[in-house]
Amino acid sequence: MGRLDHLNVTFHAKLGTQGARVARIKRLAEELAPVVGADPALVARAAVLAKADLQTEVVGEFPELQGAMGRKYALLQGEHPSVAAAAEEHYKPQGPSDRVPTDPVSVAVALADKLDTLTGFWAIDEKPTGSKDPFALRRAALGVVRILVENRIRLGLTSIFAKAFANFVSGAAQVSDLLAFFHDRLKVYLRDQGARYDLIDAVITPQSDDLLQIVRRVEALGSLLDTEDGKNLLAGTKRAPTSSPLRRRRKRWWPRLLSRRCFARMRKRGCLVR
Repeated sequence: MGRLDHLNVTFHAKLGTQGARVARIKRLAEELAPVVGADPALVARAAVLAKADLQTEVVGEFPELQGAMGRKYALLQGEHPSVAAAAEEHYKPQGPSDRVPTDPVSVAVALADKLDTLTGFWAIDEKPTGSKDPFALRRAALGVVRILVENRIRLGLTSIFAKAFANFVSGAAQVSDLLAFFHDRLKVYLRDQGARYDLIDAVITPQSDDLLQIVRRVEALGSLLDTEDGKNLLAGTKRAPTSSPLRRRRKRWWPRLLSRRCFARMRKRGCLVR
């Protein structure tokens, strides 16, 4: 597409041009391709063309057509259907009711696009504060959560954050903070799905970076606590002495009990799906 030459417009004063951003998305999408089961060549091509329609006159006049026009232009140019679909679907999901992409090429580019946005703004310390989120970073993080969970994708976020932050001068120290932000978004998502908040808090640790594994553990723990053994376990903790020293001890051993004995019992019963 001839419009690729026009991507030297500024994306953000501290994050460079749209063309530089496309190059970062391409590298990150190629890293994600094997994880999501996508063809690396198609992913690379889709990433290069993903933002090509932004400088067209149609999208300039009607911004809501971004992505949709990219798909049409790609098809007219004879691109692979998955590449054309990714031009539109990499923006999804754009809200809690929007569908998530399922084509592996679209998934890889969508994840790379959102992760580049999040790591970039974290690197320049432009994080959401209170009710202010001018760059829609909460929506981007929730989009990553939904794509991974609803497509049942196992991805270690810590390593992919490190690779994404490598594109910025000051970002490596932000990995743990960004992971905590994702934990908050995952909690919001699971609560909207009807999960109990105490189950979510019981299985999340500061180092948990596989969101799908967290979801499976919440489901497995809920299944266990619905059984007779689970009800007996809860009854036992409620009968424990409530004096202050013992209460503090119970707070220390309760997470350890869940992570060892309970999950061992869940695996034995077949509740925990790998």
